[in-house]
Amino acid sequence: ACPADTKPDKFLRQLRFENPLGAAETVLDNNPLGGVCGTVCPVSKLCEGACTRKAIHCPVRIGAVQRYLHDLGIAEKLELPPVPKATGHKTAVIGAGPAGLAAAPELARRGSQVTVFERRPQAGGALRYALSPIRVSHELVDQEVKRIEEMGVKFQFNSNISDIATIMK
Repeated sequence: ACPADTKPDKFLRQLRFENPLGAAETVLDNNPLGGVCGTVCPVSKLCEGACTRKAIHCPVRIGAVQRYLHDLGIAEKLELPPVPKATGHKTAVIGAGPAGLAAAPELARRGSQVTVFERRPQAGGALRYALSPIRVSHELVDQEVKRIEEMGVKFQFNSNISDIATIMK
C-alpha cells in the first residue's frame, strides 16, 4: 500500500535475516526521499494500515523502521548503485519539491543528464517551505538532496522559469 513503492516487505525481511545494511540499501536505493517518507508519510493509513500483522496484534511500525534504516545508511555512508553512462539525453525538471526530487534520480538512472531548476534558493519545496522544521528537519531534506546530487543531478537555484525556450539551449 506504499505509493512510493518502498518495498517494506523486502527491507523488513532483510532485517529479520540480520542484514541491516542490506535493508538500509533497499530503502536508500528504492526511494530518493526515504528518510522524509519515513518521517512525514501517513503510514497508519498506508503501509501500516495494510500490514498483515495488524490482524494478529498490531502493525509493524514500518515508518519508524524505514527512517531508522535511512539514518543507518547515511551514517554508514552506503553508496547507491552507479548511475549508467549518460545517453546524451538532457532533461530539465522544473521545481525541486518532492515530485522533482523523486523524478530527477529516476531520470538519471535511465541515462539522462538531469538539471533541476528551482525558483527558490534551496531545494525541498513544501518539505522546506511549508512544513514546520519540527515535522521534517531541513538537515534531513539536505541529506536527501545531497544523495541526489551524488547521482549526477545538477541543481540551478534562483531560476524562475517562465518560458521553456529559455532552458532549451
